[in-house]
Amino acid sequence: MIDLCNKIDRELIEKMAECRPIINNIMKEYVCSERGIVFNEIKPVYNHLKKYETRYTNNKAAAKIMNNYSYYEYVESGEANLVGTEFKEEVCNCIVGAMDGIEELLSKFLPPLENKVKPGC
Repeated sequence: MIDLCNKIDRELIEKMAECRPIINNIMKEYVCSERGIVFNEIKPVYNHLKKYETRYTNNKAAAKIMNNYSYYEYVESGEANLVGTEFKEEVCNCIVGAMDGIEELLSKFLPPLENKVKPGC
């Protein structure tokens, strides 16, 4: 059982570690048109958390990732009826929230990581 839990956590860490540098590079000079790339990088993390939701249910950082990703899908679908600056701000908030969740979750598993990048939006 412990090995299974360790394997699940290791897979999550790998997914977060893979997306983190790519997103940080994009976010240095964020352009709203790149939002799809950013969320494509976050999606494997979201899918893993969703798949093992019972394991991560009480983890606030995991919830932050999942909530921001879900809200991004809602905003992107057009159901939120946001346009222009409002749309860009909400998408940017989703990215920042999801990345904060990834940073928080990684910090629970790994020693402190440097070079946290905030978007330029």
